[in-house]
Amino acid sequence: CGYQFPPKPREILTKDGSLIELTPEEIARRAERRRNGFERSQAQTLEQLREIEKRKGYRPGWAMHIFKARLAKRAQS
Repeated sequence: CGYQFPPKPREILTKDGSLIELTPEEIARRAERRRNGFERSQAQTLEQLREIEKRKGYRPGWAMHIFKARLAKRAQS
């Protein structure tokens, strides 16, 4: 029909901050951090956390620390 819709005004949100260059190494490092977080979130038991602790070479006690923090968070909810 040829009707032209008028453009809708949009608000652009901005945030203060600084930009950084994402090098291939930085992208890989961030991807690894996401994978580690996902793997940790999937571990449901202390034993599963201890397996991650051993496999990743984390310091002794890491698994217990994460497990206790989860228990404390559940107790608050």
